[in-house]
Amino acid sequence: LQGVDQSVKDQAKAEIQKALEAGNIAIDNSTTIPEVNKALNDAQNAIDNIYNGIDKTSKDNINNAKDKAKQDIDNKVDSANKEIDNLQNLTQAQKDKAKEDIKNAADKAKENIDNANTLENINKAEGTGEQSITDVVNQAKDQDTKNKAEKDLQDAKNNAKNTLKAKAETANNAIDALQGVDQSVKDQAKAEIQ
Repeated sequence: LQGVDQSVKDQAKAEIQKALEAGNIAIDNSTTIPEVNKALNDAQNAIDNIYNGIDKTSKDNINNAKDKAKQDIDNKVDSANKEIDNLQNLTQAQKDKAKEDIKNAADKAKENIDNANTLENINKAEGTGEQSITDVVNQAKDQDTKNKAEKDLQDAKNNAKNTLKAKAETANNAIDALQGVDQSVKDQAKAEIQ
C-alpha cells in the first residue's frame, strides 16, 4: 500500500495479529465443526475489514494527494498567467505563446500526477510541473527584458535623430536669415547640413 505511512501499516499489522490470535483462540475453544467454521469466518472477516480499511485509506490518501497536486498546478498556472500579463514589453503574440506553453506544461504535469501511484511520485510530478511552468515564466521575463532593451535602443536612436533634425532645421533657418550671403551659398551650406 503506497498511500499510507509505515506507522499506519504497522498499526494495521498489529490489529491483524490480534485478529489472528483471537481467531485461533475461538477455533481452539470450538466444540463443533460449525463453531470452528464460524470462528474461522469471523477471524477472516475481521482481517479483511482491517485490510479493506487501510486499503481505502491508502487509496483516499493517494486520490486526495492527486487532487491537491492538480489544484496546486492550477494555482501555479493562474499565478504564472498573471505574471505574463504584467510583462509590459511582450507582444500579445509572445504573451499568448507563453500562456500556451504554461498550459501545455500544466497538462503534462496533471497527466503525470494522474499516472502516479505513490505519494512520492505524485509530489515529484507536481514539482516537475511547477518547475516547467516557472521555466516558461522565466523565459518570458528574459524576452520582456530583451524587448525593453531593443525598444529603449530604438527610442534613443529616434530621439537622437529628432534632436539632429531639429538642430538641422535651426541651422537651416539661421542660414536663411543671413543677409550678407547670396542664395547659392545658402543652398550649398544647407545641402552640406543635410
